[in-house]
Amino acid sequence: MKYSAPVRSLPCLLPFLAVMAMTSSVGCTREDEGETAEKPSIPFEGKPDAKFVGFWKQTNRDASYDIKPDGTFDYKGKVSTPGGVIDTSFSSTWLVNGDRMLLKDQAGNVTQYKHKLEGNKLTLSGTGSMKIEASYIRK
Repeated sequence: MKYSAPVRSLPCLLPFLAVMAMTSSVGCTREDEGETAEKPSIPFEGKPDAKFVGFWKQTNRDASYDIKPDGTFDYKGKVSTPGGVIDTSFSSTWLVNGDRMLLKDQAGNVTQYKHKLEGNKLTLSGTGSMKIEASYIRK
């Protein structure tokens, strides 16, 4: 089964959980004030950094990023669902801002990860309450 997903599947469940956390309050209304809660917004600011460019393979899953110097990337991987494992692939944009890598999906949602780059090993960690991390090796 082939499935194209937005950026929130990165890396595997890491971005999915971030987007779920970011969007969990959308549409909620405070009854006492009659206000609709706004979706938290992460600014998509920074620039592509050449030291991250390359083909990155996740160390413990069948997933990869092809990070390009123009600020775009392609993702391919497998995601486990209640119905079984599905293939997923998509393209989107990326930037680096200090110790954060920012990924923006086609709907404009931005997910940020703390990055650690040691030679040909890249580790992306969730920020805030999301305490998951994924490691990649440059091929």
